[in-house]
Amino acid sequence: MKRYLSSLFAVVLMMVVAACSNDQYEDYMTVIPKDVKGVAAVRLDNVVNKTGVARSPLMRLALSKMSSAMNADVETKVNALIADPSLSGIDFTRPAYVFAANDKLFGLTMKVEDVSLFDELMGTLVKLEVCSKVKKSDGYQWSNLADGSARLVYNDNTLLIVFSRMESTKDLSQMMMSMMRQDADDSFVTTPQFTKLREQTFEDLQVYFNLGVEGYMNADFLKELLPKGEKPADYDVVAGLNLREGGVDIQSLLFSTNEKAQAELDECFASFKPMTGEYVNKIPRDTKLWACMGANGDKLVNMLKRVPKIKETLLGIGFVIDAEQMLKAIDGDVLICAKPDQEDFGLYAQLGNSDFMKDVDSWMESAEKYGYSMKLEGTGKYHLKIDDVDLHWALDGKQLYTGIHPYDPLTVQGQNKRADDMAGAMIYIFADISSENIAAKNVIVKSTKPGEVILKVDIASFPEILWQGLN
Repeated sequence: MKRYLSSLFAVVLMMVVAACSNDQYEDYMTVIPKDVKGVAAVRLDNVVNKTGVARSPLMRLALSKMSSAMNADVETKVNALIADPSLSGIDFTRPAYVFAANDKLFGLTMKVEDVSLFDELMGTLVKLEVCSKVKKSDGYQWSNLADGSARLVYNDNTLLIVFSRMESTKDLSQMMMSMMRQDADDSFVTTPQFTKLREQTFEDLQVYFNLGVEGYMNADFLKELLPKGEKPADYDVVAGLNLREGGVDIQSLLFSTNEKAQAELDECFASFKPMTGEYVNKIPRDTKLWACMGANGDKLVNMLKRVPKIKETLLGIGFVIDAEQMLKAIDGDVLICAKPDQEDFGLYAQLGNSDFMKDVDSWMESAEKYGYSMKLEGTGKYHLKIDDVDLHWALDGKQLYTGIHPYDPLTVQGQNKRADDMAGAMIYIFADISSENIAAKNVIVKSTKPGEVILKVDIASFPEILWQGLN
């Protein structure tokens, strides 16, 4: 009896494990090659519903132009498909995957839910002369786009469309058949990169690419974030996008499956740490651009010095004051407020120590020596003037200030409506761009872990943006 129960338990456990593993991918996804250069997953149902494309003037205009080329029967089927996309036989609740196998081969795979309905759709596309007549071969259905730009194959669960520069149709068909038949172990779906992609909480659009691939993505700014001497090919990027009423949210993650490379990246981002909330409710109400962060000054300086212009600025100021030493003293929350239109900014930072103050007298002497000016304006308050730079800085207990205007202590402004969203973040940036952009209103950038960037943009309605684009 015990042996029977233990065997039954083992079988049930295997079934549960299998079910859990299969939940990560489905058969139609396994056609994606393991060494793929880039992947984009699109939830077409979400995109269509959230953007209102089907109800937009753009769609009505397109349908009116198409109707002249369709007979009554075909037009009825097209309108029915727009009203109920499930009649196509494609499961639009599952992501459609677009992938780049190399610079000569791009593919699209979607889940076939009802092959008989998809056969009907293909018949309609043939009548519209969009596709060539469907042919059966090797247990699959084959066709080409009318212009010859792509070849497609499908069975009862998978549709694969490949855009390729290969000259031989026979070679392309054999390659596509191999992709349709490949095991999950030979596919992208069993890679760590796919796991990271599926972990993104935003799923309307998800993207993966390797940072070392040239031509597909202009990601030079990401390469600048890499630790010095690291190879871009050792790093990957996954990103997710969600559409919402009145906005777009994007989440991206830079990571490496190489332990050494990931450790280097973690060390680079160790400049930042979760905020304690020191400035959350002290942000001046009239500030349209501000940033809060938790920082380790010693590591922050090392990261900033990797940017040539910042390194040059620190060296220049160093002839008068040791700005690097001041920044290294930061240990805690930082608030930066700016008014770009007024060329106004101010930085407030919590300090771990104020040891740099022992050199203040020598800084004042250096300023005079080099023909600049640094004056004491009150207890712990200084005014520094270097050519066109007019800067104030001050020490108030464990707080450092530097900015265009004389130091003015921050007071509580009231409850910040973004306080809950800021909780646990290492970096949080807010920008009101309503006066600069018709479509976008507010932009929020935040990060809660190394390599991560979350972008939230408040925008006008999608139909409104589409209609503006037409006009």
